[in-house]
Amino acid sequence: MNTRRSGSAVDVVVLGSGLAGSILAAILARHGHSVAMVERGRHPRMAIGESLVPASAMLFWMLGQKHDLPEVRTLAHLDSVSRNIAPSSGVKRGFGFAYHRDGQRSLHPAESSLFIGPKQPIFRESQIFRQDIDHYLVKAAQRHGVHYRDTTAVTGVDIDRRRVLLALDDGSSLTARLVFDATGRNSVLAEAFGLPEEPCRLRHHSRTIFSHFTGVRPLEELEPGAEGAKVSASWSKGTLHHVFDGG
Repeated sequence: MNTRRSGSAVDVVVLGSGLAGSILAAILARHGHSVAMVERGRHPRMAIGESLVPASAMLFWMLGQKHDLPEVRTLAHLDSVSRNIAPSSGVKRGFGFAYHRDGQRSLHPAESSLFIGPKQPIFRESQIFRQDIDHYLVKAAQRHGVHYRDTTAVTGVDIDRRRVLLALDDGSSLTARLVFDATGRNSVLAEAFGLPEEPCRLRHHSRTIFSHFTGVRPLEELEPGAEGAKVSASWSKGTLHHVFDGG
């Protein structure tokens, strides 16, 4: 949905509608500020899953409680996520590190570890399916009064001591007292002010390849009873890191 097509003025503009952008926009609107949130894409959209830890689950609960945002509080526990959003998010009960040797199927107890986090009645981390979660939070922000514009790109930024003026690709503009950039690595403000370093001086050999998969067999089915490693179903019910020589 697109609103406010003509030039308009608000208190705050939030750029980006991921987790951070939508929650921030909802909090500001909940406290009486006029907020516009601008998104270049459209929801629902493909986004890599997010593995929460106890601290992040607790933070969702605290933010929801403090700012009276039940939608944010919902993210604090896997049960409430499945009940109120969708059953697409997954169980997250710990962190596993499984070291693999070339040509061997067995895990070695001294080289593999599994940490199971404590159970909490108020919050429990999960593997959140960002496609559903992000869409849910955008709708929540709108319910709390955020003016949302999707499929809209920022083409110009002008900032002085009194206001921020954003030019948009549909020919309209937004004026605000404050702007927050939650667009991530392709930061709108960083690009506008020429902050990215080209070419970057940092050098590394890291690679990231990600997707969503179905039908992947759990580790405990592939390596049953691995030489006393006591492999249990918990391996596949958490964040599992497959470690090997060089990676």
